[in-house]
Amino acid sequence: MSATGPADGTMAREHVIPHARRTRRAARPEGPRMLPLPTRATEVGRAVPRRRRRAAVPALAAAGLVLLGGCSTVQKMNAVAVVDGQAVTADELTTATDQYNAFARAAGGTEATQTQILPYLVQSRIVVPWARSTGAWKPDASYAQVLSRVPSPAPETKDLFEAIVVSGQAAQGGLSESAAQSLQKAVQDADVTVNPRYGTFVRGLAPTVTPLSPNWITPGSTPTAQATAPAGQ
Repeated sequence: MSATGPADGTMAREHVIPHARRTRRAARPEGPRMLPLPTRATEVGRAVPRRRRRAAVPALAAAGLVLLGGCSTVQKMNAVAVVDGQAVTADELTTATDQYNAFARAAGGTEATQTQILPYLVQSRIVVPWARSTGAWKPDASYAQVLSRVPSPAPETKDLFEAIVVSGQAAQGGLSESAAQSLQKAVQDADVTVNPRYGTFVRGLAPTVTPLSPNWITPGSTPTAQATAPAGQ
């Protein structure tokens, strides 16, 4: 990753989440959709033997308990994600997405959705403490160049760009082998829970959030596109 940007002021490509569709700002997630009540035309259980239907009820209930158990922490904390006991709030996600997109527009880049920003915001809760505790990475010219193009960046936006820069450097060999391995371990060991309205967190130097199935768990306004790694990974 180059330490200085292009002379013409265009955005350094390695700091961009590529392939994000140009979209208007993603709306905040709504609540889970209600399943439609069965009608005579849609009632699929009529032809199922009574014994099998009775057996299906506990199975569906158990599946629901698994989903509720997995998201109880994030729901209690009113968070979009919880990383090692620390909440990532909807306001933080909105601010980070808005400021990233302002940066992208100003540099002629492509905007990202909240679904694409969320995995890197989650990753930032791992990367920033790791960098501070190990001293393996410190804010450099590349990071400073990016932040200089974001007017009054919020703390979560600074952390977001740090996660993008550090993850990119680790993937491209910009960190020592031992530092890269240490970061990988920190990512794998972190306790991460993402609100199922958004999906599930897929760990790695190029993290993603993938929608859950069945699709009624996710709100209709949440894009299904996955975040890809910063350019060059």
